[in-house]
Amino acid sequence: MTIQTDLLLKIALAVLTIISALVTGLLIPYLRGKIKAEDRKKILTIVKYAVMAAEQLFNESGQGEIKKQYVIEYLAKQGFKLNTDELDMLIESAVKELNLWQAEFNRE
Repeated sequence: MTIQTDLLLKIALAVLTIISALVTGLLIPYLRGKIKAEDRKKILTIVKYAVMAAEQLFNESGQGEIKKQYVIEYLAKQGFKLNTDELDMLIESAVKELNLWQAEFNRE
């Protein structure tokens, strides 16, 4: 890797880390008021697994909307009744977390 590529990767990872922290920092307090504690943990875990499944099923570039729709439909089948904003926040948070994990894994 060149120095420029390495620097860009570090900057991108730092930006994603900050964004993830901000989203999570805003998401968790908001959801605490909306969802019971035991349900919250279950929902967050299921969203993460649904996002990972969507990443595996639809692994071509440009399929973000298809992946998101898959996660939304899966959650609906599981009986979770969340509004669009809540779903968007949960999914985006899970995607960012997955991307950070993948970036860290790829660095090693």
